[in-house]
Amino acid sequence: MLNYFPLLFPDELIQKLTSKGYYKYYLPGDIILTGKQTPDLNFFLIDGLVKIYLEKIDKKFFISYQKGHDFCLLNSSSALSSYAENFSFKVIHPSKVLILSKRHVFDYCHHFPSFRKHIFDCYQREYLMIMDNLKNKLNTPLLNHLFNYLKMKSIFLNDHKIPYSILEISEDLQFSKKSISKGLSQLEQQKKIVRNINTITIL
Repeated sequence: MLNYFPLLFPDELIQKLTSKGYYKYYLPGDIILTGKQTPDLNFFLIDGLVKIYLEKIDKKFFISYQKGHDFCLLNSSSALSSYAENFSFKVIHPSKVLILSKRHVFDYCHHFPSFRKHIFDCYQREYLMIMDNLKNKLNTPLLNHLFNYLKMKSIFLNDHKIPYSILEISEDLQFSKKSISKGLSQLEQQKKIVRNINTITIL
């Protein structure tokens, strides 16, 4: 169990985390809700793979993927401020999460410098992911944005052959299905990908 935690965490902190928190298991397709939707809880991803979405009123925006390593805090802004964005996390691979009350997270940040630094590192990584995603949306042509999206999925799934759905890509990138279909055809013509019925191979 101790292997789940960063090496710099002292034993006393690990004991507190495991005694005050509880574990929950999620299956592919499950949704983990954070922020205002679960205002008193923090979620630490221990194992698995999730897809990150920023929720805004009646829309959601794809941000990136997150693997279960380094005891990553999901929606880390919620641990540092009373204001928190609403993030949802779609489970891609079976995932294990440690759930802690915000009160305990705040207390451990105060008493354990290594834990406080870890929370800030998670927050910085989350912020950079959002900024990078926004930059891609604003400054990157669709074809490059689409190829980067496919490569990112390939990296996180650790496989050159990845499942795909034009509807899912369209929703994630906020482009029409027609535009995505045309983009995939262009990438195939450029010999960057090979499409099969339900999969794409990155070349």
